[in-house]
Amino acid sequence: MMQFLRFYRRLSLRQKIVLPFLAVFMTILLIGAMAIGYWLTQTLEQQGYAELEDFSRRVQSDLQASQEALIAKAQVLADQPSIRQAVAKGDRAALMQALLPAKAELKLDWVKVLDLQAQNLLDLQNETIQQRGLLDPKISTSAAKGIALDDWVSTPDDARTFGVVTVPIKSKTLMGGLILGQELTHSNLVRIAQGSSKQIVVLSGQQVVASMVENLQGSIAFTPRSQQRITIQGQQFLATSLEIPRWSDRTLTILVLSSTQTLEAAQKVLWIRLLGVLLLGGLLITLVGFRIAGMITRPITILTQATQSLAAGNLDRALPVDRLDEVGKLSNAFNQMAEQLRHLFAVLEAANSQLEQRVEERTQELSEALNQLKKTQAQMIQAEKMSSLGKLVAGIAHEINNPVTFIYGNLEHLEPATQKVLELIDLYQLYYPKTEADIENRLTEIEWDYLRQDIPAMLNSMRIGSQRIREIVLSLRNFSRLDEAETKWADIHQGLESTLLILRHRLNANSTRPQIEVERNYGELPPILCHPGLLNQVFMNILTNAIDALEDRLKTDPSFTRPYIFISTGFTQRNRIKIVIADNGPGIPEDIQSQIFDPFFTTKPVGQGTGMGMSISYQIITEKHQGNLICRSTPGNGCEFKILLPYNPQRTNRSDIPINAQ
Repeated sequence: MMQFLRFYRRLSLRQKIVLPFLAVFMTILLIGAMAIGYWLTQTLEQQGYAELEDFSRRVQSDLQASQEALIAKAQVLADQPSIRQAVAKGDRAALMQALLPAKAELKLDWVKVLDLQAQNLLDLQNETIQQRGLLDPKISTSAAKGIALDDWVSTPDDARTFGVVTVPIKSKTLMGGLILGQELTHSNLVRIAQGSSKQIVVLSGQQVVASMVENLQGSIAFTPRSQQRITIQGQQFLATSLEIPRWSDRTLTILVLSSTQTLEAAQKVLWIRLLGVLLLGGLLITLVGFRIAGMITRPITILTQATQSLAAGNLDRALPVDRLDEVGKLSNAFNQMAEQLRHLFAVLEAANSQLEQRVEERTQELSEALNQLKKTQAQMIQAEKMSSLGKLVAGIAHEINNPVTFIYGNLEHLEPATQKVLELIDLYQLYYPKTEADIENRLTEIEWDYLRQDIPAMLNSMRIGSQRIREIVLSLRNFSRLDEAETKWADIHQGLESTLLILRHRLNANSTRPQIEVERNYGELPPILCHPGLLNQVFMNILTNAIDALEDRLKTDPSFTRPYIFISTGFTQRNRIKIVIADNGPGIPEDIQSQIFDPFFTTKPVGQGTGMGMSISYQIITEKHQGNLICRSTPGNGCEFKILLPYNPQRTNRSDIPINAQ
């Protein structure tokens, strides 16, 4: 230590400055390089895990898509008239003739048809299912009850797993259920991972079901986690896992693997580059240190004092300019800087005062404009809510309901009374077959035999007509609910049907186009607390737009002959109520899909749309009901609107629902 101090004292001032400068900066550079290298190494590994997690979600999405495609295939088969007739008659041969070609064409491993008593009408299985069996009690029970679901079902030894879906077979009533199953195989995983170097392993519990890793069979010796390094057959992998929920106790796990060779090569290159940067940085710091030391040693004292004075706010301080070298230029630049600072401070104070005044004025203008915009928006929303139409419809429905109820109620009593009178006349004719000539002439004149048969039919027609009027009035009253400020218990399906009834005149065929068919797939939904009138307004806006789109396509596409609207309801996997309204119209162009919920945006000609219908519908769903309104459309393949509403089972217990809930 003493020798180092004696050596340090013999150095020049410039060297004394450079030596600690180099020691400090080289130490910082070394520590920084090590820290950055470690951080980048970890970042590369985390990026690898992130890519694996993204890929695992893609795998899950592809598997879910395959299940949805299987559901669509099952629904198409269940809707075939030949299969319905065979199920209704219990004709196994006809089912075999209809489903065996479909099983081969669709590459299905399992096709099963059950009646309402859960009895097998047909069970087509591949060799794997026949040899190992399949755990399907819940699947068969659900299919027999007409419940549509999808699940992953394993053989008892967990060696094979099948994607299984059930759909109801029904005409006007439920007749049975159809089960389709496809095995999850190595080829499925290869198709999903196509174009990627990652490998997929699917586990049921800890049993390998399907794998892209060669010769990986049986059970695994580790527990899958979200991020981990594992060794398989002597090779290290980065691994991430994702569980797919299913009915059985054993979980279905997607294990995505990526070889560490690429990561280790990248880390090696990274450390080599960091070493090069470290050497280059050391050389640069050495050169800069000597340069800075030469610049600092001479004017250090004067410049420090002047800088301190300037930092203290003394802008009048000036350095003497008595040298022609760099120090003189620096002194001259310092004096110019001080002068510019004095000028800039004066200009800044003036500009700051003007800016505060302009900001205040602009803020006032924006505030007034915002208030005016809010008023205008409120007026447009109030107009779009069809409140006037709702009051008018509700009033007309109320006025019509009274006389119709009177007529319908009296028909209930008139029909049996008329029957009694006719029976009395029949009794007279039985005991007094011979009547006076005037009576016989009168009976012939009024066509008594025809009247005797037609009077009950006329009363029945009057009863059916009055009942129909009552249904229409009830639908109008349900649709025109004036309950915007409060929530009520309401039946979603009743609101949809009321809206469809009001729009029936637009759905029916006319001289220029065929009828627009409405396909319904309603799930079991309980009454919920909501704003029924506002929801009906949303249904009206979406259905009206769908009808307009279908009419436009019918006008422009002569080959388009079967327009339809599809409505389905049910629960999502996150226990939210789902309402889907789709059509097979021309769809929405991609460049305007992001604008359909914007206020005043419309694709209709001037005078045919305000551009507020979908914007208000979005506000009703998101703000009034804390839900989501999602639009998906592919140009040329129609448009789909999905309404997601929150559902709280604790708030909708059957015991809490009023008896008169609509």
